[in-house]
Amino acid sequence: MALKSCFGYFMSDAILIFRLRNYYPQISDFYVHHSVSLVAFFLVDANQACSYICTIRLLSEASTPFVNGRWILLQLELRDSLLYNFNRHLTYYAFLLFRIATIPFYWSISAYYFQTSQFGRCSWSLIVILFVSGIALDLLNVQWFSRLKEGVKQRKKQKKLEKEIKEENFRRSEDPTEEGVFGCPRLANLFSFSAKEE
Repeated sequence: MALKSCFGYFMSDAILIFRLRNYYPQISDFYVHHSVSLVAFFLVDANQACSYICTIRLLSEASTPFVNGRWILLQLELRDSLLYNFNRHLTYYAFLLFRIATIPFYWSISAYYFQTSQFGRCSWSLIVILFVSGIALDLLNVQWFSRLKEGVKQRKKQKKLEKEIKEENFRRSEDPTEEGVFGCPRLANLFSFSAKEE
């Protein structure tokens, strides 16, 4: 029942992505992700095998509400809001926890399962899709995570730059009396030069 629900969710999400394809710049990534997942869910359900492995892979979808929330906030033009910034960090850590940290668990459990007698009863199509989906989804997740990480880094740099500009604007007043004698850049350089010599 759970796999059928997941199949329905991925199918409806794939339809929604197709309808909103103009909003998604990396639409092919989403199609690969959903196509591979749909085939895997269908084969696992049809063969009644490897559902445990499939469930571990499904853990990655725990980060999806944060990704969707981020998209909604972007559409509402709230990119500079505190809520968007908070959600950006939640998305980053949810991605790290549910999509990246689960990769070794997925492959170690798969390796263990493939050594059991149950593995021999699986159809070749199920075995192939488990490997193909695992590799494809891991590559996509690592690629998406690196984009998220780069976005978080850029935002931190941007905030730091904005803060420096704000402080710089505050420090540099047009009033010449605000700068004391010892605040003069030439004297400051002189003192820093003499300190270096000692």
